Amino acid sequence: MLLRLITVFSLILLAVPVYAVYLNPAGRGQALIFSYYTVRAGYNTYFSITNTDWPQVRSIVAKVRFREGRNGRVVSEFNLYLNPGDVWTAALGPTADGTRLVTTDRSCTDPPIPSNGLTFSNAAYANENDRAGTALERTREGYVEVIEMGSSLPIVQLNPSTSQFNCAEVINLLQGLNPPTSSLAGQATLINVNTGFDAGYAADALAALTSAPFFTRPGQPGSDFDSPEVDPISHTTIANFSYRLVWNRGIDAVNAALASEYFDNEFVLDPQVNARTDWVITLPTKRFFVTPTSSQRPFTAVFPPTTEGTQCEGVLLETFNRELQSQSIGGFPERPASATRTCWAATAFSIRASADPIPVGNSDVLGSTNTMGWTAELLSLGSAPPPGGVNLPASFINGHSMMRFDGLGFYTSLPSSSWTDLRTGQTGTGSVDLYGYPAVGFSIRVLVNDALACGETICQRNYASAFPYRRMTRYFRQTN
Repeated sequence: MLLRLITVFSLILLAVPVYAVYLNPAGRGQALIFSYYTVRAGYNTYFSITNTDWPQVRSIVAKVRFREGRNGRVVSEFNLYLNPGDVWTAALGPTADGTRLVTTDRSCTDPPIPSNGLTFSNAAYANENDRAGTALERTREGYVEVIEMGSSLPIVQLNPSTSQFNCAEVINLLQGLNPPTSSLAGQATLINVNTGFDAGYAADALAALTSAPFFTRPGQPGSDFDSPEVDPISHTTIANFSYRLVWNRGIDAVNAALASEYFDNEFVLDPQVNARTDWVITLPTKRFFVTPTSSQRPFTAVFPPTTEGTQCEGVLLETFNRELQSQSIGGFPERPASATRTCWAATAFSIRASADPIPVGNSDVLGSTNTMGWTAELLSLGSAPPPGGVNLPASFINGHSMMRFDGLGFYTSLPSSSWTDLRTGQTGTGSVDLYGYPAVGFSIRVLVNDALACGETICQRNYASAFPYRRMTRYFRQTN
């Protein structure tokens, strides 16, 4: 039986105003960035993607791209079709040498996901010789982009006799005829059954990315942050000022929406509960600005890194414990020490409290190999072993840290930009200098108690939590 369609609105397109992309703290948007996935060290990663556009009853089609964490190369891609109110769920687990996505969800995808799962591919980087590895092992950690390409007013119904979609008809009907809805929302869970760790985080949501549909078939170029359909305008509110910033390109507006000068978060390292903390920092637009021979602002390093300590983005951490003591890590404005550099599209590193030399290897919580250092290929060229994180003095067992990049992280918008003082209602026009790096991420901490008595048995109590960064951004107005 063919699926039934119910048309509730006219398909005639109305004039749509130009949008202004912004990072939506409410978690709904036209594009989602899941800042980290992993199948290392016993972890699986679970995802849910929701079409929250129930009141307007619009179906949507979204591009889903899984990107490996070293250079942001696509390792899996498909189109996802969601009814209003629909939720799509999937999980990532390890294979013998890589990563597989599995799902039992009935929402339509193009191409269909096999019943035994979708194995990630290394085709996008296997022949690049970028010295970040060519094996499938590189797919074991990375990040995910979900970009809504358009919406359709018909409601897609389940076949009542089979409780299945006729996905071939759905795919033919939903070609992104109408503008996107900015109704996507998503969550991810990092779960380790062996240790009992389970930590979740919400995807970062970019709203109002474009006022035009930009549908592409799977594997075709386009439907991305640098597509010409992305409106070159960004919006943010800082310190009682609302800014509407105009740019030359849509990708610049995306950078502006994601940019922050400082990324602040807490760390817990208390030895009484064997506490450990990892920080994840992902640069989802780095791939547009960095080549093997050049880099563009705000990025300062080429990829692949070629000279130890000079071809990665340096960071400075200003760290405070709970007794008002502070500690600076890094060499701003000079190139930082070897422990404070990020080479990858998605970096996970540990914060440690120890006077001992910095251990090399994977991060403490997530087991990441995308730490503040090199891969095996770079080590073979003579680079020093990679540190798995940064060390604090032994007295810094808990507190918070403010991280900033030490590059030229600023942009200047076009003179047609404007702002409004929300206290007085006064407005102004002119270029605006924005300071910051386009980054997303979170901290994850784990607490491991010793074996405890649970009635007549012995159990272990392990806990894990993830927390988004507190962002701080500076704007400087230039009045015309």
